[in-house]
Amino acid sequence: MQLVEVFNAQTRGFAREHGLELVDLAVALEGCADCFYDQWHFSDTGAARAGAAIAAVTHLE
Repeated sequence: MQLVEVFNAQTRGFAREHGLELVDLAVALEGCADCFYDQWHFSDTGAARAGAAIAAVTHLE
């Protein structure tokens, strides 16, 4: 998982440097064991939570 953490940190830094809004799904889904069916792919629960996090930022709720 260290590689994922490095990638997430670099993504956050890039967004900050360029003034971009970031929907940090790593934070939004943190601790949700049911959100993934493997290391990378969302389960239905994870997809719903990710979609809700994105909708909240993009005002699509």
